[in-house]
Amino acid sequence: MDLEFFNNIINKIKESDFVQNFIKELSNLMENSVNSQASKYSDYWDGQKFMEDNVAANIGISRWNADITYHDELSKAIDDSMLKLAEQEGALYRKQFKPNGPIDNQTYSVDKFENGRIEHLILTKDKVPSGFENEDIIFKYKADGSPEVREDLKEEAIKLASDKLEYLKTQENEKALDYKREGHVYQAVENDGYIFLKDLTEKRDYVFEDIDFVVDCYEGDGKYQVIDGSYKKISDKH
Repeated sequence: MDLEFFNNIINKIKESDFVQNFIKELSNLMENSVNSQASKYSDYWDGQKFMEDNVAANIGISRWNADITYHDELSKAIDDSMLKLAEQEGALYRKQFKPNGPIDNQTYSVDKFENGRIEHLILTKDKVPSGFENEDIIFKYKADGSPEVREDLKEEAIKLASDKLEYLKTQENEKALDYKREGHVYQAVENDGYIFLKDLTEKRDYVFEDIDFVVDCYEGDGKYQVIDGSYKKISDKH
């Protein structure tokens, strides 16, 4: 009898407007936090085209690390996500960007995801969705054999891969913090789309691209000093 009384109290608490509103507000806060981080890096990743770039933007890692350090992990996470979705949706296809070959006989490189396997195909123009020549798209074939773009599955694959690779942001933060030393002076230089920091104080033999420096502190090439834990642009005379 006491247990039944206790359960009734718990159920009433769960059903109360206060608790329901609190849960709703907490859920919205968490969602806004994720969206805020994604939007923070959206300008930095403005030219993102590949799904791997979308994942890098979501978790907040730099272009250099996305292109070089974590390239294989990003690609594998996307492939694994596509294979997982294919278990539910059936065969899925990923077409990347521009066609190959002469204009009168164009073909496309396409990856097919089905039954836990990835098959690399070359398809003719009539076998892929039209109007998406410069886009990384996911599509599948309808019952009548015509291709159908599935933007929803692309977004889901990006989300699955982003959730799986959140730890990469932690790794990058640790490296950035290790490179960032109070009082040190750094030279910021843009090179081929990357913005590197070079430690002028310690003369280390490597440079580093810190995405949070680029987004929060970068004001063009020049010298920056870490003052009270933050990068501040200083005169080149220092």
